[in-house]
Amino acid sequence: VVGYIYMCASYGLHNIYFTVLGTFITILAAVSMVSNIKFYSFKEFHFHKTAKFRALLIFLMALALLIIYPDIVIYGFFVVYTIVSYVMYIFRIGYPKSYSNNKENA
Repeated sequence: VVGYIYMCASYGLHNIYFTVLGTFITILAAVSMVSNIKFYSFKEFHFHKTAKFRALLIFLMALALLIIYPDIVIYGFFVVYTIVSYVMYIFRIGYPKSYSNNKENA
């Protein structure tokens, strides 16, 4: 929400469309905070493996874009992060099977 407000203030986006979109983003953020949807926490990093050249190149490109366009890159990252989390929740990607399903199969 703060990234959206910062981006609108930076680019002078002050009409009714952006106000309504900001209201929708605020409601979506509020619902996401109280929902049971699991968001990836970035707690597991494996630095003992060697990184591929493409991964390092993508990281450096992202870092350069972050330095040049910080508001757009940060806001874009969180928008993609939210969308991917909802898609993973809808298709149950990365979620363990529920306990009730395991209990019925036993």
